[in-house]
Amino acid sequence: MKNVQTFALGILVGALIIACGGGAADNAGNTSGPSTVKIDAGQMDQLIKAVKGTDIQWEYNVCDFKSLKKFGDEGWTIVQSQKTAKGALLYVMTRPKK
Repeated sequence: MKNVQTFALGILVGALIIACGGGAADNAGNTSGPSTVKIDAGQMDQLIKAVKGTDIQWEYNVCDFKSLKKFGDEGWTIVQSQKTAKGALLYVMTRPKK
């Protein structure tokens, strides 16, 4: 069952990336580039609950390099890092829900 949930979560994330990644097209068919959509912690909880069908056991946050030590001291661990369009590096952090 865990593999099915992981597969479903992958599909959901892929669909979100595709849905949020395209820009608006003008009359000539040119796109303005990718749109940025920010998902807050509550929305992330809802997505995870929808995939798992249960209450979540983890909480997630996003931080930059300056905040990394503070989050580490609070028990957060890095799940993924991603560069923004401007070249800044952001970190997706997780920890067990308290």
